Amino acid sequence: MVHFRDLERHTTPCDDTVLLSVGWLGRDMEYPTGEVAPNFYEKLRELCRNPWQPFATAGFHICDLCQYDGVSLKGQLYVPDQDCIYVAPAGVAHYIAAHWYNPPAAFVQAVLNCPPMQTMDYKKKLLANGGRGLTRAFKEPSQPK
Repeated sequence: MVHFRDLERHTTPCDDTVLLSVGWLGRDMEYPTGEVAPNFYEKLRELCRNPWQPFATAGFHICDLCQYDGVSLKGQLYVPDQDCIYVAPAGVAHYIAAHWYNPPAAFVQAVLNCPPMQTMDYKKKLLANGGRGLTRAFKEPSQPK
């Protein structure tokens, strides 16, 4: 799996949509640890159950932080917030539960404020915070007439 520092900034290929990485952990990197609030963890798990995916991912990742029998992780979680969208691996809840990962406070607040996944309110918030680029970034270019 690709590893990024928390809050590392990325843009989509077609515009200036701001994506901020959260929870892209790996065995050879340091990451913040500590307790998280139960209400945040439960809300995060709820969002991870059926996350909106702007494109298909290829394959899955086995958690390399687990000592034995790493769990299989697949997909990404997009959490819109004030003029940005946080993007985390869908396994971020596993990293918190099993490896004591403590995500940035801004991400925690964004998760708590996030409408339920796959609802119109979620889609509106995604678009209002730059998500239009995610929906266009991976469409095929139009064919000439």
